[in-house]
Amino acid sequence: MYAPEKIAQAYLRLNGFFTIPHFSVLTREGFQIDLLAIRLGNSEERIGAKGSLTSLKVDEEFLQLLGASKSDTVGLVVEVKGGENEHAEISETKFEYARPFFGNVKNVFRVAFERDIDKLCKLERAGNLHFVVPLSHCLRFIDKRLKEVRKIENDLRRRGALSKEGSWHLSEEFLSEVIYLKHLGFFGSRKTH
Repeated sequence: MYAPEKIAQAYLRLNGFFTIPHFSVLTREGFQIDLLAIRLGNSEERIGAKGSLTSLKVDEEFLQLLGASKSDTVGLVVEVKGGENEHAEISETKFEYARPFFGNVKNVFRVAFERDIDKLCKLERAGNLHFVVPLSHCLRFIDKRLKEVRKIENDLRRRGALSKEGSWHLSEEFLSEVIYLKHLGFFGSRKTH
């Protein structure tokens, strides 16, 4: 998985989506879909200590783009393009192949993550509606989430409890890499302790 796909997957993960990367299409053409993702209605991620759990916020702007709310179950067929002037498109063939894997979920969308776009938007490509998300938007959201988690977990760190950020170091490779780059100052703020 190359970096733009990792960014898109981490963004979706932090918004409560379960993801399947590099979904193989087992037809004669033999292509793959960058990501399939599903977010179950009313799902939430809570962190903190028993008795004082905090629900992490999702990107409301993204859900609004889709015309969905936090209570909706949402499926995504995702294509990612990280190069200059590259535009992601989910063909009818890919979408129709992937659609049955979502079962009875009625809200299944084509989502494109791209480098060269300024804001979240809806675009028609090859006659199909695509919801387009800038990779820069994803990085800002990931940075904001890391700051949010750090604030919530300062008390846990003082008590020596494993933090959410700590578990990311152990189990989610890309989030671990982002945390490391953030500590080195690549996100504009250096580690202060």
